[in-house]
Amino acid sequence: MENTLKEMEEIIKKNLPAQVSEVLSKELERLYKVETKHNYYKDIISKNNIEIKELRSKLEEHRVLDAKLKTIEKAQEKLNNETRDLKVKILEYRLEAEKDKTDFTKM
Repeated sequence: MENTLKEMEEIIKKNLPAQVSEVLSKELERLYKVETKHNYYKDIISKNNIEIKELRSKLEEHRVLDAKLKTIEKAQEKLNNETRDLKVKILEYRLEAEKDKTDFTKM
């Protein structure tokens, strides 16, 4: 692009009056800078779009993992409650057995 810009400037200088040549050269230089900025920002946008896609994918993975974790937590809570209930039953049976022993020894 830079070579093309210089070539165009040389052609302009050879074929046009100095004042017009200068104006066109400045305009070409300005347009080259605009194009350079445009390409720079275009690349940034492209990279950002790729990063956004990756982050959305990771977010979806985390949502799936969160759903699985909630299921596991519910199952763990259910298991904890069943374990607690079982321990209570065992203690109730032991208490009943101790009562029977006490009643038997009183006789």
